[in-house]
Amino acid sequence: MDKRREKQMMYEEIQTLKTKARVEAVIKRTSKRRKLMAAEAMSKAGADKDRALRDEEINTPMIALVTESGVMSGVHPLSQVLGTMDRSLYTLVMVDSSRDPPTCRVFSRKILYERERSTKKQQSTASKNAKPQRIVMGSEIDSHDLEIKMCKITDMLTRGRRVIIVVERKGRRRGSDMRKEIAEKIMTRFEPKFSIVSPPSVEGNSWMVMFQGKAQ
Repeated sequence: MDKRREKQMMYEEIQTLKTKARVEAVIKRTSKRRKLMAAEAMSKAGADKDRALRDEEINTPMIALVTESGVMSGVHPLSQVLGTMDRSLYTLVMVDSSRDPPTCRVFSRKILYERERSTKKQQSTASKNAKPQRIVMGSEIDSHDLEIKMCKITDMLTRGRRVIIVVERKGRRRGSDMRKEIAEKIMTRFEPKFSIVSPPSVEGNSWMVMFQGKAQ
């Protein structure tokens, strides 16, 4: 009877050890997976230094949590917050790293995506507007095409863009005379309304001037 009990105890002990080993293995794999996710997230964040840290990029055990509706929820373990969130719908973003613990807020992924897309679009537009637009026309251009060019230039300038206007001489004598005439029309149309960045100048066969537009 004692031997049977002893064998039973040994068997139970072995099973317990096996269970512990399996649990430890799962914990180890989970920890490794989380580290890999964090490393990948940090790598992505490095490509966009202006973006706030979020989810596994946040490297602190405790956070001051702000709910999606903007209510302060107190201090919570980061792992607990990430574990209870629906990650397919929400993301956790660090909004104030100067505090201890740092303040993080829950955002809807959809709303955050729309906000970031709008910001990028505005930045792209600002960058595009900062680069001068170049409009080139030949000295032999007829009055109809010239008016189309003038309307296009007016549209750019009234949106606040900077525009370089170039009139290239085509042909010999006639082209030279037409270039001067076109230049006069350009100055008459735009000089009273918009500021000149670079005054009229002639380089080789090209006459050019640069205007700074003003949004209206």
